[in-house]
Amino acid sequence: MLIGNGVGGGLRKDDADLKAKLDETLTALKADGTVDELIAKWFEGRGPYFAE
Repeated sequence: MLIGNGVGGGLRKDDADLKAKLDETLTALKADGTVDELIAKWFEGRGPYFAE
């Protein structure tokens, strides 16, 4: 999913602990609606993407 201009980030392949923490945090933010709230706030007319 690309919203706006897009943003990316990178991790070292051997940094499994950091990847796990980021994955866990992003999953929680999607599940509790935070990501959809931010999309609605900053990108009018877009989303929701993660609401069930």
